[in-house]
Amino acid sequence: MTASIGCGVLAGLMTVWTLRWQYGWADPGQIGTVSAIYAAGTGIGFPAALVATSFALPRARRRWRIAATVVLAVLAILGATYFFFFLEHRSYYSQWHGAPLTRLWLWQQFFTALGGAAQFAVMGIRYFGIGALALIIAASWWVHRPAH
Repeated sequence: MTASIGCGVLAGLMTVWTLRWQYGWADPGQIGTVSAIYAAGTGIGFPAALVATSFALPRARRRWRIAATVVLAVLAILGATYFFFFLEHRSYYSQWHGAPLTRLWLWQQFFTALGGAAQFAVMGIRYFGIGALALIIAASWWVHRPAH
């Protein structure tokens, strides 16, 4: 649990650093919103990866558990972060959507999600910063370190 909270906090801080100093963003409101999305995605995705690893490889060697956790954490963190990105994306585009729970509305949700996924893949992943993979590897190692 400590590693999950630490990952979320560090991911948020790395996103702030990336947006402010690497990409030159100046608006604190935008930086705060985007970094909160990335911190929440990491804070939810990493524990999900730990649970998936414990179910998939309950008795595997430490090296395999770390490797599986890294792969699953990358996928879960990207998925959870995209989910929060989609909610923000959808809240903007919902003003042009049809009446809720109609066939047209469902199609609009589908294509909003598809467009948001493409936008997240092209522009959103880079906001994790250069140290995101190192953070995931370090947290995976920390969680699976030998007990003393």
